[in-house]
Amino acid sequence: MFTRLILVLHIDPPPAKRRRGLAGSIVSTALSAALIGTAVGLTVYRLWRDRGKEPPRLEEHHQHHQQQPPPPPYQQGTWTPHQLPSSSSSSHPQITNPPTPASPTTP
Repeated sequence: MFTRLILVLHIDPPPAKRRRGLAGSIVSTALSAALIGTAVGLTVYRLWRDRGKEPPRLEEHHQHHQQQPPPPPYQQGTWTPHQLPSSSSSSHPQITNPPTPASPTTP
C-alpha cells in the first residue's frame, strides 16, 4: 500500500513598494521646513533675548568653584599587578612595573 502526500504551497510575493505621491511629498517637505524653521526661530529668539548682556566672567566662574571643598587626597592602595609565570620558551623579557611611591598627605 502506497501513500502519497502532495503539498501544494502558494506563496504570495511581497506587495510592491508604493511610491510617495505628490501629496505625501508636499506634507513631508512642509514638516521638514516647519522643524528647521522652529529651530532657527528659537535660536534667533535666544540671541535677541540675550543681546546686550555680558557673558559670565571667568573669575566669577572660578570663584564659584572655589566655594566647593576640594576632593579627598589620594591614598595609595595595596594593589599589586598579577605576575604571570615566566615561560622558558619565550624570548621576550617580562615587563614589571616598579611600585609607586606613596603620595604625601596634605595637612
